[in-house]
Amino acid sequence: MNAVKEEESNMIDIDVKVEYLMDIKREEVEEVVEEVVVGVKRKAEEETKPGKTKKKRVGKGKPWTEEEDDALLKVVGKYGLDFKRIKDDNDKVLAHRTLADLQTRLYLKFPEKYEELRAVTPSSVYAWTSEEDAALKRGVEVHGSDWEKIMSNNEFLKRRKTTVIKKRYNRLLRK
Repeated sequence: MNAVKEEESNMIDIDVKVEYLMDIKREEVEEVVEEVVVGVKRKAEEETKPGKTKKKRVGKGKPWTEEEDDALLKVVGKYGLDFKRIKDDNDKVLAHRTLADLQTRLYLKFPEKYEELRAVTPSSVYAWTSEEDAALKRGVEVHGSDWEKIMSNNEFLKRRKTTVIKKRYNRLLRK
């Protein structure tokens, strides 16, 4: 009988110890949670303080100016949708803009002008000529697969992108 009472006493002691440890852990967890909640509240308050709001920017680089828009319309009137020639026009106003910047700006800011130019631009403007194909083959013989060198050392290929040149060469190999 004593063994049973002693075993019950040990079980009660274990239960008390478990409860005690659970209380300690519960308090630690509550402290950690409280610290996290306080931190989140503080951060939310800082973000909503006047003068602390950040303006979100779309895209990279500087915002477009009216001067840049006017220059873009001027060179588009001259070259149509040949953005490589537009970029090479030596217009200092648009010098820091990429080809993609120019096309995107025209498409988004002046959609009517963009559609008008697309309608009148023949697809043959983008078609490969036999001179370009020959120049590409010679360029590969001289420079290997250094597409930048091939493009920069040949007048026929300067209006093309390096990825387009590479794809064209691979198509020529399949023929």
